[in-house]
Amino acid sequence: GEVLVIARRRKEAGGESAAVPDAPVRSPAADADESAAPGGAHPRADVTGEPLAADADETAAPGGESVSVPDAPTRSPAADADESAASGGESASVPEAPVTFVALRRRPASATEAAGLAAAIRDAARRGRSRILLGDDLCGTRVVGTWDDGGCASVAHPEVVDAVRALRAGALTLPRTNDTHRLPVTPLGALGTRGLLHRDINGVERRARSWGRNVTDEAQDTFRGPFDVVSIRTAAPTFPVLWGHDADRERRLIVQPDREGVVRDRAAERAADAWGTATRLHFSLDFRLNSQSLAACLTPTSTLGGRAWPNFLLAERRHETVTVLWANTTPGLMLFWWQGSVQQAGRACLTVSRLPDLPVLDPRPLTDAQHARARDLLGRFRERPFLPANEAYRDRTRQALDAAVLVELLGLPASILEPLAVLRTQWCGEPTVHGGKATRPAVPAPETTLTGATPVKLGLE
Repeated sequence: GEVLVIARRRKEAGGESAAVPDAPVRSPAADADESAAPGGAHPRADVTGEPLAADADETAAPGGESVSVPDAPTRSPAADADESAASGGESASVPEAPVTFVALRRRPASATEAAGLAAAIRDAARRGRSRILLGDDLCGTRVVGTWDDGGCASVAHPEVVDAVRALRAGALTLPRTNDTHRLPVTPLGALGTRGLLHRDINGVERRARSWGRNVTDEAQDTFRGPFDVVSIRTAAPTFPVLWGHDADRERRLIVQPDREGVVRDRAAERAADAWGTATRLHFSLDFRLNSQSLAACLTPTSTLGGRAWPNFLLAERRHETVTVLWANTTPGLMLFWWQGSVQQAGRACLTVSRLPDLPVLDPRPLTDAQHARARDLLGRFRERPFLPANEAYRDRTRQALDAAVLVELLGLPASILEPLAVLRTQWCGEPTVHGGKATRPAVPAPETTLTGATPVKLGLE
């Protein structure tokens, strides 16, 4: 478990100063007498002697720990640009202020320990270190980002942050190597458009009712969607729908629809229009990383998306194969985790409106031969079951898919597989990925010997 604190750096006339929040870690200055300090220092100052940037609210986290979340600013730092008109009629802007994310392995047991941690955070910032140490003990991590880098919160491995940031910029960087491998990465929205919101499939718009009206009268209600979504009743439904999550039936890349749409009265024309958005490619919105396996899937035939599995319409349907393969590799899962909200441990959540912002492998630069290879890979993996995403470190199918996509399809050297295994295990060890489940990677005890351990084969299959 850990305590998450977010502090903000402010640009001052004499340079930058890091502000350490007062909850749950209090600086030595905060434990001192709160009378005015010599020189006019603010009574609630951080370890640099400056007033704290912002207070934080505490909310309960899984396992009983607390998570300190900053008060939401009315405007983001990026929006605080100078709005005065510059020459040429354009607005002048200032760089977005950096934000320091500090994640502690556990809550301080006393004010004295908190003061020591505050000093350790200051020391890590001065030395430019990502790990916070008290003596030889690792107490937490420190990552500098921006307000948009919410994925930095509560990270245990700074290497994971570096790798995800590089992926978003179109580069694969791995631990233990200085090599950088370029990858074509693009927002999903550049490849097509999102499917329907679930309310546009079966939604009902209910008018507000006032006292005195017959509450059973639904004559004024209007159908937003043209369908009633029901359990599948026939072998060949006219309007199949992939609606909800069921982890056990979502272990393979090909997922069968679980519902069908029944056309509502006087809605046949709208139903046909809605069916025009049906595709095989679907993305998970509420992705439970520690129980579910897939970030994206294909249905056997075109299917409407649903509440948990909205579909996505790619401009070129042949790109669906490359996209679903990439989305379920370890780099694809990491990008989904980073893009999604991780307010609940072990869960990455997207909304339909944010789905187009998801970074994915760009299939457009691939050759016809590579697209043919992707179809072959889909045939090879379509019936192979995957473990939950947080168990990728021990999932032979996931590891084989990583090797197939990165080495066979994209032509990267096989030498990436060993450092990729390290990165995979580090990602699976992130608290927001495993959510505290026992299936997370185990940390060997100091006295444990690894002699005779069976190595995991990482070669191509």
